[in-house]
Amino acid sequence: MSGDKADTAEPRAEVGRMRELLGRVDGIDTDLNETLRIITQFDGLIRRRVGISALMRAAANLTGCAVGAVYPAHRLVRRVDSRGTPITQMPSAEELALWTRRPLGDLDGGVVWVERNTETNINDETVLDRLASSIQITIDRTMGTVPDHAGALEALLDREAALGTKLAIARRLGLEAGSKIYLIVMPVISTDPPPTGVTHIDAVVGTRFGGVRAIVAGADCPQPVTGTCGIGETVTVERLADSFDQALVALRLSRAGEAVTYRDLGALSLLVRAHDASPVPHPDAIAIGTATASSTIARRVLEAMELNTTVRAAAHELGLHHSTVQAHCDRLEKELGYSFRTAQGRTRLALGLALHRLGRDVFDVETSPDGSERRGRSDDV
Repeated sequence: MSGDKADTAEPRAEVGRMRELLGRVDGIDTDLNETLRIITQFDGLIRRRVGISALMRAAANLTGCAVGAVYPAHRLVRRVDSRGTPITQMPSAEELALWTRRPLGDLDGGVVWVERNTETNINDETVLDRLASSIQITIDRTMGTVPDHAGALEALLDREAALGTKLAIARRLGLEAGSKIYLIVMPVISTDPPPTGVTHIDAVVGTRFGGVRAIVAGADCPQPVTGTCGIGETVTVERLADSFDQALVALRLSRAGEAVTYRDLGALSLLVRAHDASPVPHPDAIAIGTATASSTIARRVLEAMELNTTVRAAAHELGLHHSTVQAHCDRLEKELGYSFRTAQGRTRLALGLALHRLGRDVFDVETSPDGSERRGRSDDV
């Protein structure tokens, strides 16, 4: 146990020394400062034991370019665009020869690269060096005899990973090919108790919305009925990525303190696809954001009116006087431009609130002055 504490304390101390050094060089040498920031960011990711997808997104964010990694010995083939979104098509050898590259692994053809088509940035080499070493560390950790939950789960969720690799990792976690399992996705910071029953993995994984806590539960594990979370459908190991995607959709549409099951969303799941495919927010979502930006009670009133057919019932739920809620409704209807006290209006309000939640579903990471991190959902602030 003492050895484990020492192993944990050493990288934390190193990160602390690196932050102190960053403060000293800040404003003295811009290039050196940026290099140290790159090193610190990757060291932080390794310390948090993230998976390869999170490393790829970090490299893309730091360079502002598409990046890629190929590691034949481990069947690793990854490429993401400048926003960290996966690209399925690999570049040709001719294209790869034009970009800055670094070897990955020991003489087995592994390589990482950054797809910068303009003049090479001085920090590209640093990013690639840290990306290559971080990928190697992550692979060594996840392919070891003791499974690392975050890395193992990310491998199971990788749609490009070979089925044999997924089944091997699943067996190390006590999951057979035919095991019935489902995903529960929660905000990382949560006061809600974990589910009771058989759970095989409980880890923080990265998504394009930020980090979330993902729990792989056995089919016999009772589904949560309270607490902010999304619940995917029951699947086998090879379809675990589907259950995760479903659980993430359900979480994005949940209210604070609400457990949402994907199968209960019905046609609302189509709303998520339409929202994600749209380059701009819907006007109704923008209007709700404006109306509730400076008033918590305004959002609560709208949510109460979504769920109740009368102002009096909404007032009872909110614990406010009927006339107070009436005044809020009058003002909000003017700001939104329609009445939500009719059947059609409540439907429009419900869709608008859902779109508003989807537009604010970033799971933020905040770093405090002492270097500790706090994660939470942006609409819980």
